[in-house]
Amino acid sequence: MSGGVDINAVAFHRRAKAFQHAWASEPAEFNSATAVLILAGKADDAVYLKSSSLQQWLLGYGFPDSMIIILPEKVVFVLSQKRATYLEDIERGRGVTDKVNVEILRRTKDEATNTAIFEQVLGYLSKGPVATLTKEKPEGKFVDEWNSFLKARSAALKLVDASAGLAVALASKDEDDQKCVETAAKLTSLVMRNNFVEEFQGIVSEGKKVTHDKLCTMTEACLTDEKKFAKLKFPRE
Repeated sequence: MSGGVDINAVAFHRRAKAFQHAWASEPAEFNSATAVLILAGKADDAVYLKSSSLQQWLLGYGFPDSMIIILPEKVVFVLSQKRATYLEDIERGRGVTDKVNVEILRRTKDEATNTAIFEQVLGYLSKGPVATLTKEKPEGKFVDEWNSFLKARSAALKLVDASAGLAVALASKDEDDQKCVETAAKLTSLVMRNNFVEEFQGIVSEGKKVTHDKLCTMTEACLTDEKKFAKLKFPRE
């Protein structure tokens, strides 16, 4: 545990191994890639993105302005020094019997150091097709620096879509996943029955014009507002 961020090292290594196994078992779903690149931009771009889903699945947290490179032999993280401290437990792998090799490349304020890191990453990604989330367009200073580096090196990576591969890797649910899915299903049912239906009926009967975005915000409020959450009568288990 570091800085209040508690990452489950055992779960990370188990899931990273499962990802590598899915990739090795069904390479066609990854378009025969030799590496998987997950690039995350600024925090406010992270909502409902597959890159965020993968980070949450592997780490239990989202890490904006970062890069994950998954290789057959290891998993590489590129992120700031401060955020890197959160990953020290998974790097050491204490208490983990079946480990994945983890490499953490720590960015600093020194331009030469960061360029050297990008050079190392480029070496990992230049061996063949790179599976990435081609439909995502992350933004931010970190992403701009990476793109500028590639442009300066005239490096044209052969990018292929990783969406199908991620779906395959995340399809298999371990015990923790199954518990989360069960809890989410119960909570969704309660939100619909004890909150959304009443709110929606009121909007329709009063002839109000409410955007989908506002309706989503109103619905999500019952999870963040203690009084509204209490009305859901979520069972204590």
